[in-house]
Amino acid sequence: MMQYNFFNIEILGEEKLKGVGIPVIIDSGSSLTDEQMQNTAKLFNAYRTVFIRSSVSDDLDMRVFSAKKEMFDCFYAEVAAVYSLIKSSFIREIEKGKKEIKISDPENTSKVSISYKDMKTVGVSHQIDLPQVNIEEKDNLSTKEVFIETTDKKFASKVIFTEDPLEFSKLRKELSGPSALKEDKLLVHYDKEFKNVFFYVSRSINSKDLVDSRHQLGFIVKYLLERGIEREDIKNICHLLNSGQYSIMETTIDKEEFHVKMNARIFAEGILNI
Repeated sequence: MMQYNFFNIEILGEEKLKGVGIPVIIDSGSSLTDEQMQNTAKLFNAYRTVFIRSSVSDDLDMRVFSAKKEMFDCFYAEVAAVYSLIKSSFIREIEKGKKEIKISDPENTSKVSISYKDMKTVGVSHQIDLPQVNIEEKDNLSTKEVFIETTDKKFASKVIFTEDPLEFSKLRKELSGPSALKEDKLLVHYDKEFKNVFFYVSRSINSKDLVDSRHQLGFIVKYLLERGIEREDIKNICHLLNSGQYSIMETTIDKEEFHVKMNARIFAEGILNI
């Protein structure tokens, strides 16, 4: 019987145990088969289950599964994976400065920057490239319905944009109801006064090609920039959940990429036996 380091990371919650739990399993020997990983993810039945296949260098191989299938390019899974590796010292600290980590899955490669001071981690940011997109808009009173697709046509999303907080609250309630399950929608509100972005994702039960979290964030930032909102005014992006909890992601935008910091914490740690 093999033993693997196992961590359960909580993200997207401002209070402990009220966020989303993501199991992270360290499989440094790459001994788990695809079938074993899928069966383990099904057992956990979490939003995502992450398997780290390498932890000896700054290049990490990552596999991500939902309860039904393998997933690719999930920003939240990366947050959970990196956080667990830092807390468990699988990623070795340096005295000061920044360490660049490369994370690869079978389809994508992304970059993470870890900042250190006095041998302690003081910040982690994920680099997200801004997508090259086509945007079609349709005005509807105080809202704007937007169809956004990447130029390579790999991802597309229906976006409803509003600068009215009351309209945002009303639409969020509508999108969380049974009548909203016909198609995926991304609801976005920009608060001019406090320079905050709030977004809510409504998923259709018939979704086939889900727009992943990295592209959701990319769509939002790209669209706001296209509307003429200054880079320095897109400081915080807040992801609202059905539970009422939300996660604040601090952003820094530079040229055709932006860097995201968000909260994560370990709420359980142990050994998984398979």
